[in-house]
Amino acid sequence: MPQGFSGPPEVHRLLFSSGFVDFDRFIDPISPAGVASGATRAALTQHFSLENNAVDISAKEGSQETVATMVGMALGMVLAHVTRGNPLAVWMAFLSLTVFHMYGEHIFYLA
Repeated sequence: MPQGFSGPPEVHRLLFSSGFVDFDRFIDPISPAGVASGATRAALTQHFSLENNAVDISAKEGSQETVATMVGMALGMVLAHVTRGNPLAVWMAFLSLTVFHMYGEHIFYLA
């Protein structure tokens, strides 16, 4: 613990981990992977905009991504609640969702 800190160890752990989260949020936009990802997304959006409406496409994509993320999180919470305390149910859900995902990828690549 740092000198002069008189709080419980849990508080120190939370403060320390929060500092890493803040550091990550600062570094992420300037990291090479973040820059490359943003540039690739912008190039693809510009390529598919037929009427020079890349801003509209980007805004709609962001909205759809937000809704998809929220629906996925809600379904994940429901699945976690349903399978709580039952390792067999967790494994069955994992395996069935993995097979469903692989089937969807297969169909996507055939199209």
